[in-house]
Amino acid sequence: MLAGHSLGGAVISQVADQRPDRVARLVYCAAFVLEDGESAGDVMPEQMLTPITELAATRADRAIPMPRELWRANFIQNAGEQLARDSFHRLVPEPYRPVFEPIRLSRPVHRDLPTTFLAFTHDQAMPPGFWHPGMSGRLNGTTVAEIDGDHEMPLTAPEQLADALHRTATAD
Repeated sequence: MLAGHSLGGAVISQVADQRPDRVARLVYCAAFVLEDGESAGDVMPEQMLTPITELAATRADRAIPMPRELWRANFIQNAGEQLARDSFHRLVPEPYRPVFEPIRLSRPVHRDLPTTFLAFTHDQAMPPGFWHPGMSGRLNGTTVAEIDGDHEMPLTAPEQLADALHRTATAD
């Protein structure tokens, strides 16, 4: 079982495509579900794409910095102030290419393999409906589990996320 969070959805799809003998299930945790030849930037709503492109233009390496206010209000809003502050100080700008470079898949692994989509009910990283049903709707007959949390559940509610992943791994 491979689990990917956010842009990690593109990663798990590509790994499963390259190692079909090693992956039996994909778990997308508020994650991008992309088709062959698509990039995350291709499916982002314009209201997110424009600011990301503008932020990338502020740096010579085009890496995308995270504004503190956006981090606090839209990604990690369920965290206490200390966790939000500490995690913000550990952030590094997101490399540009993984967001805008198309992925390559030899087969639609996200439709060929069993999948689960974990939707975080307080996720505000993208507009309402983007992750679920937007990204989850790209999966065939997937199980969707809603979990009470923000986009940064790996930091703000790791036990709750681990429990959901354990339930997914032991289901069937």
